[in-house]
Amino acid sequence: PQKTVIYENQVKAAAHVAMAGEAPMLVPVALEIVIGLEVPGSWSQKKRAACIAHRIGATKKPDMDNVEKAVIDGMNAVVFDDDARIVKKTTIKHYAERPGVTVRVTTLNMASA
Repeated sequence: PQKTVIYENQVKAAAHVAMAGEAPMLVPVALEIVIGLEVPGSWSQKKRAACIAHRIGATKKPDMDNVEKAVIDGMNAVVFDDDARIVKKTTIKHYAERPGVTVRVTTLNMASA
């Protein structure tokens, strides 16, 4: 879908900035993705506070796996030469005061197959 293509291109642009001219990684990596969703504006202050304190699960759209896929596809060939380099992945989806997606890629001290 067009919306996904636009998002993947935004991820790719951010990945280029983060890599600062470095070549894509050629080693096994761990990936951490934190998805912070906006708290619905119609919710009460009490419910909003519970969301921010992570006492209410972010069970609304978007689906976590769809965000993961778009992030990984956007980083492919920029951060790592191929997404097969990802051997460990952690993803969290929660409500946040400042919505957005944060990604951390860490090289792992192991040989490639």
